[in-house]
Amino acid sequence: MADKQNSDLITSAFSRMFKIGTLMGTIGTSMAFDSLKYFWGTDKTREELKEENIIRNMYRVAETLGNLKGGVMKIGQMLSLQEGFFPPEAMQILRSLQREAPAVPFTAISKQIKNSLKDKYALIKHVEPVAYASASIGQVHRAQLKNGAEVVLKVQYPGIDRVIAADMKNLKGVMKLIFSMFTSLNMEPIWQEVNQRLQEELDYEREASNMEKISRLQSNNPDIIIPKVWREASSRRVLCMSFEEGISPEDACSDKYPQKLKNKWAQVIFKMLMEGIFVSRFLHADPNLSNFSFCEDGRIIVYDFGCVKEVPVEFARSYARIALAVLEKRYDDVPAELEQLGVRRVDGLPFDRRLIEDYAGVLTEPFHPGQNFAFGQDNNIFEAIRNLGAQYWHEATGIEFPRDLVFINRTTIGHFGNFNRLKAQGPWGDMMIKYLKQAAR
Repeated sequence: MADKQNSDLITSAFSRMFKIGTLMGTIGTSMAFDSLKYFWGTDKTREELKEENIIRNMYRVAETLGNLKGGVMKIGQMLSLQEGFFPPEAMQILRSLQREAPAVPFTAISKQIKNSLKDKYALIKHVEPVAYASASIGQVHRAQLKNGAEVVLKVQYPGIDRVIAADMKNLKGVMKLIFSMFTSLNMEPIWQEVNQRLQEELDYEREASNMEKISRLQSNNPDIIIPKVWREASSRRVLCMSFEEGISPEDACSDKYPQKLKNKWAQVIFKMLMEGIFVSRFLHADPNLSNFSFCEDGRIIVYDFGCVKEVPVEFARSYARIALAVLEKRYDDVPAELEQLGVRRVDGLPFDRRLIEDYAGVLTEPFHPGQNFAFGQDNNIFEAIRNLGAQYWHEATGIEFPRDLVFINRTTIGHFGNFNRLKAQGPWGDMMIKYLKQAAR
């Protein structure tokens, strides 16, 4: 629960622009200075200096983005889940941005609720002044409606939409500088995808629609609980939902609960992931485990539907065909399937067979048909993926990929990490294969 009060949310556009501009200048000067050292160094020295420079600048990025909160912090959080983009030490620094943000004072939140709901505010009997949870662009308060319903109000920080609008142009410059430290790829498609998801997260009416759509899609699945949206007490900046409380992620991952129950929780999430990519193609794309809570009967409760990815049908088909080719060890077919998906080397050369086989060996380990694989027990696949990212991150800087892949990979790899925390065991391959074959047709 977030009960800290923090009045340091920076809302001055000039102040934020100054801080982001200072960060850009510092990174630019650092890159220019280190380029002189690269010129005089050996090949090995240049690579070492380059990595040291990235890590040093990532500390600067994490400190500035974390302090600024809002969309700036949200962009940092999104980048922190992109395994393989950066050296492992830099990724560890960015992960510090995933921490829960301090709460904004209730006086500001109360005013936001009243101003945003207007006449609808008459439906609310009481709002708890202490935040139930807080994040980068809003926070959650328990409340009660006059009809007796126990609800939570997700409240957008006052003025955060204007703050984010002021941030984005300057932040794009920072991201270009960051990307230029390790790649010559065009950042624009990635930026467009991240920016679009962020803009959608600001619209709580859209989030309400996402919740209602996924609730309909999961209506025949008794294992998933989606909070009910109270439209009559919601607006673009305040989202009223039924209060659904379960076991916290920290307790769920602890020794308090049997492994059999943890396996069930993870399998429910995995099924939801597969259906989101390959069946409904409407994916809950924020895998942070704090967006889930758990029930002792094996059900899960899903929160936060601001980040939802609509998966194009052709993309889902190509994605499934690549997975099938890898599972069946048809490695010669993989480059053509990757090209169809939009993944290619910038220099036009074919993918190294060793790279394909190394990634295939790690990624298929949990998914062999007929086996029960235990994440975090039989093999730490999440750590293995990170190690591969560290091994091949230089090669990865020369690979172009479609924007649609950003949040699909983020969600998939993020859930691998969640399953690792739960040490979840299951017949993942048998569960997945039916979705792949259906989507690959």
